Amino acid sequence: MKLKKLIPFLGLSTLGVVALSSCDMLNMLNLSSNSGTTVASEPVASTSVIPSTIVGTSGLPTTQPTVVPSTTIVPSTTNGTSALPSTTVIPSTTTTTVVPSTTTTTTAPAVSSTTSTTTVPTTTTTSTTAQSSTPSQSSSQIASSSSTSGPQSTKDRTPYWDGDNYIFPGPENWVPRTSPEYTANVTDDGEVVNILVWNDEFVVKFKNYYPGAVETKINEEFTIPNPNGSGTLTVKFIYHANQNDGYKKALNQALSNQATASANDKIDLFLLESDYVYKYADSNYTVDVSDLGITTTDTANMYQYTKDVATDPNNRLKALSWQIAPTVFAYRTDIADAVLHTTDPNEVQSYLSDWTNYKLVASDLKNKGYKIVASYDETFRLFYNNLTQPLVNNANGDVVIDQALFDFLIHEKTCVDNEFNHNVGQWSLEWQNEQTALGTTLGTFLPTWGIAFTLPGNAYDVSSGTYRICEAPNPSFWGGTWLACANGSDNKSAVADILKKLTCDASIAEAITRGSLDYTNNTIAIGNIMNDTTFRPSSGYGFMDANFYGGQNVTKVFDTVAKKIRINHQTVWDYDLLDTFYEEMYSYIARGRDMLKDVYPAIYAGFVSKNPEFA
Repeated sequence: MKLKKLIPFLGLSTLGVVALSSCDMLNMLNLSSNSGTTVASEPVASTSVIPSTIVGTSGLPTTQPTVVPSTTIVPSTTNGTSALPSTTVIPSTTTTTVVPSTTTTTTAPAVSSTTSTTTVPTTTTTSTTAQSSTPSQSSSQIASSSSTSGPQSTKDRTPYWDGDNYIFPGPENWVPRTSPEYTANVTDDGEVVNILVWNDEFVVKFKNYYPGAVETKINEEFTIPNPNGSGTLTVKFIYHANQNDGYKKALNQALSNQATASANDKIDLFLLESDYVYKYADSNYTVDVSDLGITTTDTANMYQYTKDVATDPNNRLKALSWQIAPTVFAYRTDIADAVLHTTDPNEVQSYLSDWTNYKLVASDLKNKGYKIVASYDETFRLFYNNLTQPLVNNANGDVVIDQALFDFLIHEKTCVDNEFNHNVGQWSLEWQNEQTALGTTLGTFLPTWGIAFTLPGNAYDVSSGTYRICEAPNPSFWGGTWLACANGSDNKSAVADILKKLTCDASIAEAITRGSLDYTNNTIAIGNIMNDTTFRPSSGYGFMDANFYGGQNVTKVFDTVAKKIRINHQTVWDYDLLDTFYEEMYSYIARGRDMLKDVYPAIYAGFVSKNPEFA
């Protein structure tokens, strides 16, 4: 059933969809305030379906090693192996519609919880070039700092609306940040390979799939053949929990001590989450994989977005991931059939092809006693992953609340005001219960690990085959783990071999996906599984029902979405800015605070408290 057949019974006369031009929107917004932003980190697939809490306040260690001790310092002569993101930005083409509550305001009020104005800000497609800079910065400079601003006596720093985005002007004496000076220093005379982890996820992958690994202490210590051909090496996993930012604090301390650490205590490999991988990639603490002997041929079959997020401004690929985490929409076939009169993933996706259609379907679901999703925040990354420009303009220090974030706030406030969702937080008990047989929501947005583990665990009483998946309105990802070589490692060959085997090898990648439902970062491996008509999801934490998704080969949807993701605008400040944004967004969406007078200033203030150089 196509959308044109759906429209007559959606009750559009009650929806009041109106499109405003950019000028209309500008006139509507009496803009002058302060603001800021932040993002909660993603969960990692583990035995628990509840994500760990990450506090986005820590940066890199206060000093970066100029050179980690070794007998000879040989600067890297290569400029990296991965191309920077395409200079053509593919922003969200979504048009956001605000559905009026009772009346339509004809004057131009500031956006607030009481405004019932219908707004459709159009997204401007821009073509930009990825940021680049020359590594002229002192190698001891903090990776996340720019410069100390001087007296601010003449520059007008009043926040303003530029027609598409809300801008907080940077300090008067702002000096653009440059990437730290990079010198690769890795040797091959170590005996112990130390790997920092936050749980056993990667440990299990290493144990089960790295050739020649022999466990000597459960989940803690292994021996492997020395890739140099001389005897064996010991591999130790050092655990630091993610809670209360514990992992990053321990990692920063270890990296700070790298130059003076004894040979058997030096860090060789460490894990990074997607929300902050770029911050470490654009530092001298991580090694360009080309300096380990990993070539563009080795990484050619990886999904491009996984390389984009770990490529520094000087085109150096600094970390690799073995997994992908594209976000999809998992929906109940019984509710889809009752409202959309179809259960077919392609047809359901056509109804959710953009956010305007999404709200049309949500309205009809509401009229029939259902909700489209349960929570107010699970769409966040679908907007955030489609930014139109950097959140911080490094040239002048301006902090930019991108239109994509504005669109998200307006979209979710519309959904809450019109009772299209249950107005609960993702990961709440209410959210989980909505995925059971008693739930009244059509579906939920989840990435690969959520599809494999979280949803089947929450929907324990749902009849087999009740759920299917399709693409979301915007391509995006949520989560994933990257592996980075620590500068100063004394096990170059072992680190290179681990990275090649567990992130680049197609046969090992295919075995991982078939054996653990961890969807791997290799188009050849995923392609083989996509084309295997006998493949069915068959294992996972609490997920042993091969027909949970009705026999659908969900790998095809993951592959389609992962190939569409484009990450072109990251900066070292994004993690802190999005963390504060995430903390403050609900106060606008459902608690009645004014976006421009209260929420944006709070976001900006929270960001500046973590990055005082912007004050």
